[in-house]
This record gives sequence, structure tokens and C-alpha cells, in this order.
Amino acid sequence: MATQTPADAGTPRQDPTAQYRTLPEPVRLEDTIPLVETVEARDPEMGRDTDRDFMLRHLA
Repeated sequence: MATQTPADAGTPRQDPTAQYRTLPEPVRLEDTIPLVETVEARDPEMGRDTDRDFMLRHLA
């Protein structure tokens, strides 16, 4: 943290949070472009009913 020198004592400091008081205009999704090709994620359960499998395994 910087300390004030006598030369800086009379100078008002700019509020560091002033830049966050107003937000920029929102960007519409239609105005964005994809940079990376995406693919559909694989099904982690591979079509199996894991809840049923868990219940059958631990039923007894």
C-alpha cells in the first residue's frame, strides 16, 4: 500500500470503484461468434439406468 507524500496530500484521489458503478451495454447472443467447434457431450451413463443398477446391487 502506497503512503501519501506531502506533495500528494492536497491532491484528491480518484475513487477506485467508480469504474464499476455503471456496467457496459450487454452483448446480444446473436452478435457473438463461436471460436471453438463444439460437439455433443457423450452420455456418461452410456444409456444405463445407474440408479436401478445401484439399487439392485445394494438391495440385499
